[in-house]
Amino acid sequence: MDEQVPGALLEWIKVVDAPRCLTGGRPRPDNERRMIVTRAAIALPFALSVTAPGRRRDILQGVFSWVAVRLDQPGSRKDQVWLDLRAELDWAEAELRSRIYLVGQAPTSEPST
Repeated sequence: MDEQVPGALLEWIKVVDAPRCLTGGRPRPDNERRMIVTRAAIALPFALSVTAPGRRRDILQGVFSWVAVRLDQPGSRKDQVWLDLRAELDWAEAELRSRIYLVGQAPTSEPST
C-alpha cells in the first residue's frame, strides 16, 4: 500500500469468504492413485482498512492470489502474488487457471527488426 500512497498504513484485514484452491501435478511412478503436486494456487477474498496521511480511511475489497510452481523442484520453485482490488472471487478463481501456468515461464521478447 505504501508504494501506491506514501505513508499508507494497513489497519486491519479480514478474510470475507472461503478461499478457492487449485493444484496440479503428475502421477507418482510407484503409485498411480497418488500424485506429486507440482503447482498450487489460492484465491483469498478480503476486506481491509487503510489510512494515509491527510486522507480519510478507505475500506477496500478484493482478492489476494498466490501461485507456486515447480514444487517438486525445491531449488527452482517460483512464487507470485496478486492483489486484485475490487475483484470478485469467481473472477479470481478463473484467473488462477491461467496464472498457474504463467508463473515461472520465460518472458517473451520482442522480435528484433
